[in-house]
Amino acid sequence: MKNGYPKIFISHAHHDRELAVLLTDYLKSVYRFEDRDIRCSSIFNNSTEVGKIVDEALKRDIKNAIGVIALLSYEGLHSTYVKFELGASWILGKIIIPVMGPQAKGYEKHLGPIRGLRYIEIEAVDAEQALAKDIHRLLTAKHLLSAASDNPFASLNNFITYFKKHGSVRVDFAGASVEVVYPERNSTVPKILNGRVKIYGALPENGHLWVAVVDVAKRLLWPKQHIEAGQDSFHLEEHGTPSPGELDIWLIGVGPVVTERFALWQKQGDAKGAWTGFHLDDLEELGVYALDKITGLTWIKN
Repeated sequence: MKNGYPKIFISHAHHDRELAVLLTDYLKSVYRFEDRDIRCSSIFNNSTEVGKIVDEALKRDIKNAIGVIALLSYEGLHSTYVKFELGASWILGKIIIPVMGPQAKGYEKHLGPIRGLRYIEIEAVDAEQALAKDIHRLLTAKHLLSAASDNPFASLNNFITYFKKHGSVRVDFAGASVEVVYPERNSTVPKILNGRVKIYGALPENGHLWVAVVDVAKRLLWPKQHIEAGQDSFHLEEHGTPSPGELDIWLIGVGPVVTERFALWQKQGDAKGAWTGFHLDDLEELGVYALDKITGLTWIKN
Protein backbone atom coordinates (compact mmCIF):
# COMPACT_ATOMS: atom_id res chain seq x y z
CA MET A 1 0.00 0.00 0.00
CA LYS A 2 1.05 3.55 -0.59
CA ASN A 3 2.31 5.74 2.23
CA GLY A 4 -0.12 7.95 4.10
CA TYR A 5 -2.55 6.85 6.75
CA PRO A 6 -5.36 6.17 7.35
CA LYS A 7 -6.72 4.68 4.14
CA ILE A 8 -10.34 4.49 5.26
CA PHE A 9 -12.06 6.88 7.67
CA ILE A 10 -15.19 5.54 9.41
CA SER A 11 -17.49 8.39 10.45
CA HIS A 12 -19.96 7.39 13.16
CA ALA A 13 -21.65 8.48 16.37
CA HIS A 14 -20.32 7.16 19.67
CA HIS A 15 -23.63 5.31 20.10
CA ASP A 16 -22.71 3.21 17.05
CA ARG A 17 -19.39 1.96 18.40
CA GLU A 18 -20.21 -1.76 18.07
CA LEU A 19 -21.39 -1.18 14.53
CA ALA A 20 -18.11 0.54 13.64
CA VAL A 21 -16.18 -2.33 15.21
CA LEU A 22 -17.97 -4.86 12.97
CA LEU A 23 -17.20 -2.82 9.86
CA THR A 24 -13.56 -2.47 10.91
CA ASP A 25 -13.33 -6.24 11.42
CA TYR A 26 -14.72 -6.77 7.92
CA LEU A 27 -12.17 -4.43 6.33
CA LYS A 28 -9.30 -6.09 8.20
CA SER A 29 -10.36 -9.63 7.33
CA VAL A 30 -11.21 -9.06 3.67
CA TYR A 31 -8.62 -6.45 2.69
CA ARG A 32 -5.98 -7.33 5.28
CA PHE A 33 -5.77 -3.78 6.53
CA GLU A 34 -3.62 -3.01 9.53
CA ASP A 35 -4.77 -0.83 12.44
CA ARG A 36 -3.14 2.26 10.94
CA ASP A 37 -5.07 1.81 7.67
CA ILE A 38 -8.42 2.54 9.33
CA ARG A 39 -9.41 5.53 11.43
CA CYS A 40 -12.27 4.59 13.73
CA SER A 41 -12.43 6.79 16.82
CA SER A 42 -14.30 4.20 18.91
CA ILE A 43 -11.51 1.63 18.71
CA PHE A 44 -8.33 2.32 20.69
CA ASN A 45 -5.89 1.01 18.09
CA ASN A 46 -7.70 2.87 15.31
CA SER A 47 -8.38 6.13 17.14
CA THR A 48 -6.63 9.50 17.22
CA GLU A 49 -3.13 9.45 18.71
CA VAL A 50 -2.86 10.38 22.38
CA GLY A 51 -1.96 14.03 22.88
CA LYS A 52 -3.29 15.21 19.53
CA ILE A 53 -5.93 17.93 19.39
CA VAL A 54 -8.99 15.99 18.27
CA ASP A 55 -10.40 18.44 15.71
CA GLU A 56 -7.01 18.97 14.08
CA ALA A 57 -6.32 15.24 14.04
CA LEU A 58 -9.70 14.57 12.42
CA LYS A 59 -9.01 17.10 9.66
CA ARG A 60 -5.59 15.56 9.03
CA ASP A 61 -6.94 12.00 8.96
CA ILE A 62 -9.77 12.91 6.59
CA LYS A 63 -7.31 14.68 4.32
CA ASN A 64 -5.05 11.60 4.22
CA ALA A 65 -7.85 9.07 3.76
CA ILE A 66 -8.80 7.94 0.28
CA GLY A 67 -12.42 7.48 1.27
CA VAL A 68 -14.96 7.87 4.06
CA ILE A 69 -17.64 5.38 5.11
CA ALA A 70 -20.38 7.16 7.05
CA LEU A 71 -22.70 5.22 9.38
CA LEU A 72 -25.88 7.29 9.30
CA SER A 73 -28.06 5.91 12.05
CA TYR A 74 -30.55 8.25 13.70
CA GLU A 75 -27.85 9.14 16.23
CA GLY A 76 -25.26 9.55 13.47
CA LEU A 77 -27.44 11.98 11.57
CA HIS A 78 -27.75 14.09 14.72
CA SER A 79 -24.05 13.91 15.66
CA THR A 80 -22.11 17.18 15.42
CA TYR A 81 -18.90 15.29 14.68
CA VAL A 82 -20.42 13.18 11.93
CA LYS A 83 -21.68 16.35 10.25
CA PHE A 84 -18.23 17.93 10.67
CA GLU A 85 -16.47 14.90 9.23
CA LEU A 86 -18.81 14.59 6.26
CA GLY A 87 -18.62 18.32 5.55
CA ALA A 88 -14.83 18.21 5.58
CA SER A 89 -14.82 15.11 3.35
CA TRP A 90 -17.15 16.79 0.86
CA ILE A 91 -15.04 19.97 0.71
CA LEU A 92 -11.88 17.91 0.21
CA GLY A 93 -13.51 15.94 -2.60
CA LYS A 94 -13.21 12.58 -0.86
CA ILE A 95 -15.16 9.55 -2.00
CA ILE A 96 -17.96 9.12 0.54
CA ILE A 97 -19.98 5.95 1.07
CA PRO A 98 -22.98 6.87 3.25
CA VAL A 99 -24.86 3.97 4.83
CA MET A 100 -28.36 5.01 5.92
CA GLY A 101 -29.60 3.17 8.99
CA PRO A 102 -33.04 1.69 9.64
CA GLN A 103 -35.84 4.26 9.87
CA ALA A 104 -33.33 7.08 9.35
CA LYS A 105 -34.54 8.03 5.89
CA GLY A 106 -36.08 11.49 6.04
CA TYR A 107 -33.62 12.71 8.65
CA GLU A 108 -30.90 13.31 6.03
CA LYS A 109 -32.05 16.94 6.01
CA HIS A 110 -29.78 17.32 9.04
CA LEU A 111 -26.77 16.90 6.74
CA GLY A 112 -27.32 20.29 5.11
CA PRO A 113 -25.67 20.75 1.68
CA ILE A 114 -24.47 17.13 1.49
CA ARG A 115 -27.90 15.61 2.02
CA GLY A 116 -28.08 14.88 -1.71
CA LEU A 117 -25.34 12.24 -1.58
CA ARG A 118 -26.32 8.84 -2.94
CA TYR A 119 -26.52 6.47 0.00
CA ILE A 120 -27.02 2.79 0.70
CA GLU A 121 -30.18 1.96 2.65
CA ILE A 122 -29.39 -0.72 5.19
CA GLU A 123 -32.93 -2.11 4.94
CA ALA A 124 -32.74 -2.58 1.16
CA VAL A 125 -32.61 -6.20 0.02
CA ASP A 126 -29.34 -5.58 -1.82
CA ALA A 127 -27.66 -3.55 0.94
CA GLU A 128 -24.95 -6.13 1.64
CA GLN A 129 -24.02 -6.52 -2.02
CA ALA A 130 -24.17 -2.75 -2.67
CA LEU A 131 -21.89 -1.89 0.26
CA ALA A 132 -19.37 -4.61 -0.59
CA LYS A 133 -19.24 -3.42 -4.21
CA ASP A 134 -18.85 0.24 -3.25
CA ILE A 135 -15.95 -0.53 -0.91
CA HIS A 136 -14.33 -2.74 -3.55
CA ARG A 137 -14.83 -0.06 -6.21
CA LEU A 138 -13.28 2.60 -3.95
CA LEU A 139 -10.15 0.55 -3.30
CA THR A 140 -9.86 -0.51 -6.93
CA ALA A 141 -10.00 3.11 -8.10
CA LYS A 142 -7.20 4.00 -5.68
CA HIS A 143 -5.10 0.93 -6.56
CA LEU A 144 -5.22 -0.45 -3.03
CA LEU A 145 -6.22 -4.04 -3.77
CA SER A 146 -2.80 -5.64 -3.91
CA ALA A 147 -3.31 -7.13 -0.44
CA ALA A 148 -6.95 -8.06 -0.86
CA SER A 149 -8.17 -11.52 0.03
CA ASP A 150 -9.45 -13.94 -2.58
CA ASN A 151 -13.04 -13.06 -1.71
CA PRO A 152 -13.54 -9.27 -1.63
CA PHE A 153 -17.31 -9.76 -1.49
CA ALA A 154 -17.20 -11.83 1.69
CA SER A 155 -20.28 -11.56 3.83
CA LEU A 156 -21.11 -8.31 5.60
CA ASN A 157 -23.97 -10.12 7.26
CA ASN A 158 -22.87 -9.45 10.86
CA PHE A 159 -22.64 -5.73 10.19
CA ILE A 160 -25.95 -5.56 8.31
CA THR A 161 -27.82 -7.64 10.90
CA TYR A 162 -26.50 -5.62 13.81
CA PHE A 163 -27.33 -2.31 12.12
CA LYS A 164 -30.89 -3.42 11.41
CA LYS A 165 -31.42 -4.73 14.93
CA HIS A 166 -29.78 -2.05 17.04
CA GLY A 167 -30.12 0.98 14.83
CA SER A 168 -33.91 1.09 14.92
CA VAL A 169 -35.37 4.21 16.47
CA ARG A 170 -39.01 3.14 16.43
CA VAL A 171 -40.34 -0.17 17.69
CA ASP A 172 -43.94 -1.17 17.02
CA PHE A 173 -45.85 -1.91 20.22
CA ALA A 174 -49.16 -2.37 18.39
CA GLY A 175 -49.13 -6.14 18.90
CA ALA A 176 -48.93 -5.93 22.68
CA SER A 177 -51.13 -4.39 25.33
CA VAL A 178 -49.24 -3.29 28.44
CA GLU A 179 -50.67 -1.99 31.68
CA VAL A 180 -49.62 -1.41 35.25
CA VAL A 181 -51.57 -3.30 37.91
CA TYR A 182 -51.64 -3.25 41.69
CA PRO A 183 -49.65 -0.04 42.18
CA GLU A 184 -49.04 0.71 45.83
CA ARG A 185 -47.62 3.85 47.37
CA ASN A 186 -46.02 3.76 50.80
CA SER A 187 -46.94 6.79 52.88
CA THR A 188 -43.59 6.99 54.63
CA VAL A 189 -40.72 9.26 53.57
CA PRO A 190 -39.14 8.77 51.10
CA LYS A 191 -42.25 8.06 49.05
CA ILE A 192 -42.14 4.55 47.69
CA LEU A 193 -44.04 3.20 44.71
CA ASN A 194 -44.27 -0.49 43.91
CA GLY A 195 -46.00 -1.71 40.80
CA ARG A 196 -46.37 -4.74 38.57
CA VAL A 197 -46.49 -4.74 34.79
CA LYS A 198 -49.00 -6.96 33.02
CA ILE A 199 -48.38 -7.73 29.34
CA TYR A 200 -51.01 -9.10 26.96
CA GLY A 201 -49.44 -10.51 23.82
CA ALA A 202 -45.75 -10.37 23.03
CA LEU A 203 -43.54 -7.32 23.34
CA PRO A 204 -41.77 -6.44 20.09
CA GLU A 205 -38.20 -7.54 19.63
CA ASN A 206 -35.93 -4.81 21.02
CA GLY A 207 -38.90 -3.23 22.80
CA HIS A 208 -38.08 -1.71 26.20
CA LEU A 209 -40.37 -0.55 29.00
CA TRP A 210 -39.67 2.50 31.19
CA VAL A 211 -41.46 4.10 34.09
CA ALA A 212 -41.31 7.86 33.58
CA VAL A 213 -42.42 11.05 35.26
CA VAL A 214 -44.77 13.08 33.07
CA ASP A 215 -46.63 16.28 33.89
CA VAL A 216 -50.41 16.60 33.58
CA ALA A 217 -50.02 17.97 30.04
CA LYS A 218 -48.23 14.70 29.05
CA ARG A 219 -44.84 16.38 28.79
CA LEU A 220 -41.93 14.04 29.51
CA LEU A 221 -39.90 15.19 32.51
CA TRP A 222 -37.72 12.27 33.52
CA PRO A 223 -37.25 8.56 32.74
CA LYS A 224 -37.09 6.93 36.16
CA GLN A 225 -36.62 3.20 35.74
CA HIS A 226 -35.89 0.71 32.98
CA ILE A 227 -37.93 -2.47 33.37
CA GLU A 228 -35.50 -5.14 32.22
CA ALA A 229 -36.47 -8.02 29.93
CA GLY A 230 -38.26 -10.71 31.89
CA GLN A 231 -38.95 -8.34 34.76
CA ASP A 232 -42.59 -7.64 35.62
CA SER A 233 -42.30 -5.24 38.55
CA PHE A 234 -40.73 -1.96 39.51
CA HIS A 235 -39.82 -0.10 42.69
CA LEU A 236 -39.42 3.68 42.85
CA GLU A 237 -38.44 6.03 45.63
CA GLU A 238 -39.15 9.77 45.59
CA HIS A 239 -38.18 12.36 48.16
CA GLY A 240 -40.83 14.90 47.16
CA THR A 241 -44.21 15.52 48.77
CA PRO A 242 -47.25 14.10 46.94
CA SER A 243 -49.28 16.85 45.30
CA PRO A 244 -52.28 15.81 43.18
CA GLY A 245 -52.20 17.12 39.65
CA GLU A 246 -48.52 18.09 39.64
CA LEU A 247 -46.89 15.03 38.10
CA ASP A 248 -48.08 11.70 36.76
CA ILE A 249 -46.27 8.40 36.40
CA TRP A 250 -46.49 6.68 33.00
CA LEU A 251 -45.35 3.40 31.58
CA ILE A 252 -43.76 4.10 28.20
CA GLY A 253 -42.37 1.86 25.46
CA VAL A 254 -39.21 2.66 23.49
CA GLY A 255 -36.66 1.03 21.17
CA PRO A 256 -32.95 0.34 21.84
CA VAL A 257 -31.72 3.75 20.66
CA VAL A 258 -34.05 5.63 23.00
CA THR A 259 -33.29 3.24 25.87
CA GLU A 260 -29.59 4.04 25.61
CA ARG A 261 -30.35 7.76 25.54
CA PHE A 262 -32.66 7.40 28.55
CA ALA A 263 -29.97 5.50 30.45
CA LEU A 264 -27.47 8.27 29.75
CA TRP A 265 -30.05 10.86 30.77
CA GLN A 266 -30.66 8.99 34.01
CA LYS A 267 -26.94 8.73 34.75
CA GLN A 268 -25.70 12.18 33.74
CA GLY A 269 -28.68 14.36 34.59
CA ASP A 270 -30.99 16.73 32.84
CA ALA A 271 -28.22 18.16 30.64
CA LYS A 272 -28.59 14.97 28.59
CA GLY A 273 -32.39 15.16 28.66
CA ALA A 274 -32.83 16.79 25.28
CA TRP A 275 -36.49 15.74 25.24
CA THR A 276 -37.45 17.33 28.55
CA GLY A 277 -40.79 19.04 28.17
CA PHE A 278 -41.72 17.35 24.89
CA HIS A 279 -45.29 16.08 24.64
CA LEU A 280 -45.39 12.29 24.63
CA ASP A 281 -47.51 12.19 21.48
CA ASP A 282 -44.96 14.36 19.65
CA LEU A 283 -42.21 11.92 20.64
CA GLU A 284 -43.79 8.97 18.82
CA GLU A 285 -41.79 9.89 15.71
CA LEU A 286 -38.66 9.21 17.79
CA GLY A 287 -39.99 5.94 19.13
CA VAL A 288 -41.40 6.98 22.51
CA TYR A 289 -44.87 5.55 23.12
CA ALA A 290 -47.15 6.28 26.07
CA LEU A 291 -48.55 2.85 27.04
CA ASP A 292 -50.34 3.25 30.36
CA LYS A 293 -50.83 6.00 32.92
CA ILE A 294 -50.49 4.94 36.53
CA THR A 295 -53.61 6.73 37.68
CA GLY A 296 -53.84 8.46 40.98
CA LEU A 297 -50.12 8.41 41.66
CA THR A 298 -48.51 11.82 41.48
CA TRP A 299 -45.49 13.62 42.92
CA ILE A 300 -44.18 17.12 42.72
CA LYS A 301 -40.74 17.53 41.21
CA ASN A 302 -37.97 18.17 43.73
